[in-house]
This record gives sequence, C-alpha cells and structure tokens, in this order.
Amino acid sequence: MTANPPVPFVVSVGRSGSTMLRMLLDAHSDLAIPAETAWFAPVARSRFHGEAHPHQVFCDVVCAMPTFADTGLDESAVRARIEELNPFDPGDALRALGTMYAQNHGKPRWGDKSPANVIAIPAIRALLPESRIVHLIRDVRDVVASFRGVWFRPAETVEGIATDWVVRVMAARASGVGHDWYMELRYEDLVEEPEHWLRRICTHAELEFQPAMLEAHRRAAGRLAELTAFRSDFGVTREQRISLHAPTTRPPSTDSVDRWRNDLTPGEVTRIESVAGHLRASLGYRD
Repeated sequence: MTANPPVPFVVSVGRSGSTMLRMLLDAHSDLAIPAETAWFAPVARSRFHGEAHPHQVFCDVVCAMPTFADTGLDESAVRARIEELNPFDPGDALRALGTMYAQNHGKPRWGDKSPANVIAIPAIRALLPESRIVHLIRDVRDVVASFRGVWFRPAETVEGIATDWVVRVMAARASGVGHDWYMELRYEDLVEEPEHWLRRICTHAELEFQPAMLEAHRRAAGRLAELTAFRSDFGVTREQRISLHAPTTRPPSTDSVDRWRNDLTPGEVTRIESVAGHLRASLGYRD
C-alpha cells in the first residue's frame, strides 16, 4: 500500500455505462464515488505557481463548476480545508476534496467517475500518481444509438458522434496501454460477468471484493437523489437527469447490448463504420 491509497478513476466515452460502474464500486463499504465531478482537467490547466493566493484560485475553479453541487460538499468548509494546506499543492487539494466527500458518506476512500476524464489521463496521473485508471469501452454503434435524444451528445450526426468516440478511446489507450495503473474492459463483458470484472477492478484498486457490490441497484435511487438541476441553458430538470440513469436501479443486464441492430438504419451503420469500423473491429466487436 502506498502512502496515498489507490484512487480508482472510471473513464469512458459518454453513454458507455460509467454510471452503472460507479454505482457498483460505490457500493463497496470502503469506497465513495460522487457523480461526475470533471474537476481534473480544469485544475490541471490552472496556474498555481507564483499565484499569491493559490488556495483561492483552486477553490474558485472547483466551486464554480456546475457539478460541484452534486457532491453535497459545503463550499465554506471546502475553502477552509484547502486553506489549511501549507504548502499548497493541487494534488493534495484534490485529495482533500475526495476525502471530504468520502467522510461525508462514512467511508475511508474515494474514487471518481467522469467521462470527460477519458482525455485527461496524463493530467490525472501527474496530479495523483496513486490513481488507477479503469477505462470502460462500449461498442461505438450502441454509443451512437444511446446518444440520440440526449442534450449532451457530442455531435448532431452519426459520423460526428462516432468520430468523437474514436478520438476519445484512442486518446485513453495511447495514454494508458502498457502501464500497470491502467486497465480497460468492455461494457458488454461487464454486464455479462459483473462479479468477474468487479473482482479484477478491486484487485487493480487494492480493494477486497465485496458481494454487496452486486446489489448496488438496491441503493442506486438514493445515490441518484444527489443530482441537482444544472445546465439550465439546455432546459434540463433534475428529474430528467435522474431518469437518464434509471437503468442503474436494476441489476446489470445485457438488454442494451446490440441495441444498434434495432435503433439504427443500415445506412447509419455504414456511415459509422466509415469512421470507426477499424477501431471497433480491433476491440473485438463483431459485425
């Protein structure tokens, strides 16, 4: 065990099952994982060296993010805790935030689940060398189908969504493959054999597997209740955000595997293949 316990980071392209995996891991009695924070890339881009008040700069960045409210953390308590850091270090500040969140849930360790981090792995590793990356990958065709109708889709065309998938998956793999702190798994394999993959993730993060993790759906509604309304520019309500993750209130299931066969036209599949077919095939997805 290192001085700082391993911190599991679930990264993925959106609509790849990361919320489900977050719930499974969060059901561990030692681990608390908040809803998406997306803190790490903005913190990594911020300048702290030479700043007269780096503690304030850090808190201003983190507390201004729309995701901050979902953590349930008190802003004044966060600012007071960060001010205690001497000297200031952004990695220590992030550890303090994670620890505060975990303590609020009566747990000793924390993790993170933010799809945005799929292209921020180098920054995460620089800030937190104890991080353990868990890259969840889903068939691009199902990702495209799942993005339909949601307000945060990365593009309006199937080619655009597929291109985004390629860029993000390749970026994560380029950063992590070959390193012992990185592991990847396919969504389809996770829902087929959840215990097998949870055991592997626990080993990766130096946790003991707990059968209660397989019962995460029983407490998922309570965890989803943390979500607040944000992105009012999209007209998104709290209820819409919660309903988006309704499948997490049920046990992992293969029901959504290969949904593209019913949800996409042959022409759309061909257009996706023109962009992402090679990478899809190399990851073992069948035609």
